[in-house]
Amino acid sequence: MIDVVDCTIAAWVLWNGGSNWQRIFDFGAGKGSYLFLTSRSSAGVVRFALTTNSGVGEQGINGAAGLPIGVWTHVAVTLAGATATLYVNGAAVGANTAMTGARFA
Repeated sequence: MIDVVDCTIAAWVLWNGGSNWQRIFDFGAGKGSYLFLTSRSSAGVVRFALTTNSGVGEQGINGAAGLPIGVWTHVAVTLAGATATLYVNGAAVGANTAMTGARFA
């Protein structure tokens, strides 16, 4: 069992556009237990989410916009206790203070 707590996941991304829900990262144990960051959700915004109870229990953070196309962009997600914060180019673009963490088998 792996518990994901108090960590930072960061990357430089050169997104060339495309369909919604392309993943920057996607860790987990199938559809029931995962965490991911997408460059653009169906709402058109960068989104981080995690769950240990499939989509029903998904907890997430939506940014204000999708990632820019054709531009190197720094993205990061921090998890500290019950708080997750999503950063784009060093600026916090969203936070959730009720995250329960993720556990993967």
